[in-house]
Amino acid sequence: MVDPKDNMDRANYRLSQDLDENSSSAVSKVTERADQMMSIIHQGMTLPERNGYSKPMIPDALKSAMTRGQTEIIQIELDSFKKSLVHVRNSELQALQVSCEQHIQRLKASNKLDAARMVKDKVAPFLKEIDRTFEDLIGFLDSKYTEAAKIQNPKAREIRMRSIEKQMEEYDESFNYLRNSVRSVISEIT
Repeated sequence: MVDPKDNMDRANYRLSQDLDENSSSAVSKVTERADQMMSIIHQGMTLPERNGYSKPMIPDALKSAMTRGQTEIIQIELDSFKKSLVHVRNSELQALQVSCEQHIQRLKASNKLDAARMVKDKVAPFLKEIDRTFEDLIGFLDSKYTEAAKIQNPKAREIRMRSIEKQMEEYDESFNYLRNSVRSVISEIT
């Protein structure tokens, strides 16, 4: 009787060679082979009969043992083919996952490049405008401070100068907050 393990080893070797050559044709070969195995199982496992005057003289007990052995062999091969199909499917899924991850990384790099361009084109001039406006405001407050210094009444002069100094501090805090907010947005984008 044929050892089922030898048949399984041969089938696995052939299957692994097919998988190495071309995974898509290997899948079709494996499914075709599995269909053949299933048709053999469904046909009742009949032994081929000889054409002619005499039939082979095989006792019924031996026939049933041979049928059980063939069933075991076919089941082992079928299990092996199922495992191979799962392996092929898993390797294809893994390749697809790697491809998707690479695509995501390319998209992220492209988005970072677009963000850097946007920062260069839009935000940098905006920061320059903030600085220029702040300098204009300082000049305006300085002229107000100079005018306040000309006030004759010391009490009125002191009140006016404190008011101008308070405005300078508030504007400085506001502009620092605005600059920091813009910079934090830039750091989030890039």
